[in-house]
Amino acid sequence: MSGARDELRADLVVKRDEASRRLASAVSALESVRLSLLKLKAGAGTVGELTADLAAARALTESIGYTADARAEVERLLGPKRTPPDPMIPAHA
Repeated sequence: MSGARDELRADLVVKRDEASRRLASAVSALESVRLSLLKLKAGAGTVGELTADLAAARALTESIGYTADARAEVERLLGPKRTPPDPMIPAHA
């Protein structure tokens, strides 16, 4: 049973890492949109560049929702977060 649990934990860690990478991609796409807007406002960018960045951001919108849901599920399945003991609270309390 311990082997199955370890395998499940390893699989969940992989899924969590994949979700983190997708989230990073979404943040990158939003940053591209922001930069395109700044360039357009400054007169250095084009509407076509902004449109392409917006399309990429829209494509990731759904992924963001899946990533958030997956992350919550992984954290739930891995169990409660273990926090280190508070050094200000005596161990015998």
